[in-house]
Amino acid sequence: MSPKPYPYVWQMIKEAVENLGGKATYSEIKDFIRNKYGEANESTINCQIILMNIQKSYQLLLQLCPFCL
Repeated sequence: MSPKPYPYVWQMIKEAVENLGGKATYSEIKDFIRNKYGEANESTINCQIILMNIQKSYQLLLQLCPFCL
């Protein structure tokens, strides 16, 4: 029997933040992922959190000033 595939790291982060009330620190996110999925590469988690924050900031900028870019 093959092991159950894990979700992508960005999906784990999204799930963690949703389960932690919409806001969470890096440590809280990593603890949630570790508790639910076991050990995960911290560098990958950190990188994905940063990328998700940049993407969210960019989306907000486009909403505030769609013709500025």
